[in-house]
Parts: sequence; C-alpha cells; structure tokens
Amino acid sequence: MAEITANNTTPGLNEAALARVIHFFSDKGKDSEGSSSAIGVSSSLLGSLIPGRGSEVSADGWNLKSVAEVLEQDYSSRDWNLVAQCWDFAGFVIKDVDQFRSLFDLYRAGEKRAPPLSAFTSQWRNATGQLCILESIMTVPQNVFMTPLNEEESADAATAAPGATGIDPQSFASMEILQRLLFLSDIPSLYRRVRDLFVRGLLSCPEVLLCSLVRLQLHVANTPPQSGREALANAGLQIKTELMRELIPLFFRPNTHHRVQMHQLRFVDFMQFRQIQSQLLASRHGGVQSETTLRCGLPP
Repeated sequence: MAEITANNTTPGLNEAALARVIHFFSDKGKDSEGSSSAIGVSSSLLGSLIPGRGSEVSADGWNLKSVAEVLEQDYSSRDWNLVAQCWDFAGFVIKDVDQFRSLFDLYRAGEKRAPPLSAFTSQWRNATGQLCILESIMTVPQNVFMTPLNEEESADAATAAPGATGIDPQSFASMEILQRLLFLSDIPSLYRRVRDLFVRGLLSCPEVLLCSLVRLQLHVANTPPQSGREALANAGLQIKTELMRELIPLFFRPNTHHRVQMHQLRFVDFMQFRQIQSQLLASRHGGVQSETTLRCGLPP
C-alpha cells in the first residue's frame, strides 16, 4: 500500500495506483452479498487510498460493491487501457477464478467494458502474473470474458467439436494468446503450466489448436526479418514439437476415428500448408531440416 501512495502524483489515484488498488481489493474484499474472503481493512488506510471514502469500510472488510461505485463515480475519466497495462507489476498474481471475476468486475465499473486483450498479450516483466491472467481467460465462461477474434480466427474456432468443455476454444483460436503462450513456455519455471493448458486444448478442441498453429506459422513465414521473424519462429519450439507430434497423426494418418474431416479445417493457404506438413514429416524421418521448415518455425 505504501508503494501505491508513494507513486501516485495526481489528485485522487492515477492509472498505476488504480491498477494496484483494484488488484488489492479483488483479493482482500468481499462481494456485494457479503461472502467473505475478506480481511479487516482500516478506514484510515482506505481514506488514504481513496480520499473521502474511508467511512465506507465495514467491520469485516471492504464491500466490493462500494469500491465499484467509487470507481464508477470518481474515476471513469481515467485511461482504463493504461490501468489494465499497469497490472504488470511485481506483486500481481491471480489466485483463483473468484479473484479474476472480482478483478474484471471492478475494472468494468470504471470502464464499462472488459479490458483489452492486447494488455495481456504484450511482453510483461512479470511473466508469472501474465500467465495467471491468460490461464483465467482460457478457463472462465465467456460471460466473464470473451476472447475477441477476427474473421479468420472465428473460422478456426468454429471447427471445435460441439460441446467442447474444459477450456474456451476461442482462446486457442487467438493468435495473440497462442503466440504469447509459446514465448512463456520458454521460461523454465512456467513451462509445465503452459504445457498443461495445451494438453487441455488437445483433449477438448484439437481442431482449433491445429488450425491456429498452422495459421500462426504461416503468419511467421510472411513476417519480414526486420520485424522479428526469427524470434517469432523460435518461440516455443519444444512445445510446438510436442503438439505436432500429437496433432499430425490425429488428422493426417488413415484413421476411422478422426474427429473431423480435412475439408472442415480452414487454412490461409491450404496447398502451402500441405507442403509445409510434408516437409515437416520428411525432416522428422530423414533427420534433416528443410529450408521451409526452418523459415516457418516448425519444429524439427
């Protein structure tokens, strides 16, 4: 709390301070029905954080409905996109789905809409906190957070088998989320958690995962070298190797139990995909990486 007040130089709370206050109350407060995950918070402390509002504290914690009203009435004019970006601080972590719901409910009180996905898919200094956010986005119902998709990504998401459960297929159709997960998988302490997300995707929506991986690789192949193509291509090589090892036999070997037929899968350039896929298989069996495989970032 001392950090919040020390770094706040504007009347009321600036965006960085708001981000920390919202995170604090999402974990320490209680919801409007009074269910308690709360600890006692003194009125003097709250008065120092939100001037003039300290009298609204209850004996067993701060009511999140009251916090939401303060954000709506006093802070709606702040740059809320910046507030979401400012969640990238050292102490940020999401402990469970309830905290994620509270975090986004408090954000919506000030902004009237969900945070932009781009705030969570750029490079964070706090990679663990970023993964917490992405894990929550991928597992909560769409009425809590719906991953925004463009037309092509929506077509990929539509390949999911009816009734897919366990993880939101739309999250795997998002190239933003997919690319950031691949980068995070290269951090040894986070690899297992990222891998677990992909395992859940393999079990619930392998069609979407295959489509989005291929689309991502084609995007990387068309990225100019000066725009970071090498970094994009090399991100998550180990996890991509494991994924392709599972996905290629599932969809491209004769099998009467295929989840989908090939014509159901949508690709940016189907013939280019088949060429890449053939070279990938050849490189696996021959032990030689083809130029196309290296260029597209597909694992050997």
